[in-house]
Amino acid sequence: MLPDIDILINNQKIDTVNQTKFLGVIVQHNLKWHSHIHFIQSKIAKTIGVMNKAKNILSTSHLNLLYQSLIEPYLNYGCIIWANPEKVLS
Repeated sequence: MLPDIDILINNQKIDTVNQTKFLGVIVQHNLKWHSHIHFIQSKIAKTIGVMNKAKNILSTSHLNLLYQSLIEPYLNYGCIIWANPEKVLS
């Protein structure tokens, strides 16, 4: 349960939410990353399915290129923040 805190900017109340997406990273109110991990997992699973179907058609170097362009960015983007939020926020 979130604390009941009123935050005003230009006399307008900012709503409290359990999670929000900010610059592509889903941030939960308790700094857990379950929602973000689930989001990334579903995105990567779709790409792995495509790569699995293409493994008999494309060469290893092309599959590696697909991995580097379609999967690796999801793993790398924002990892410095969601890997250790306490150090970033202090």
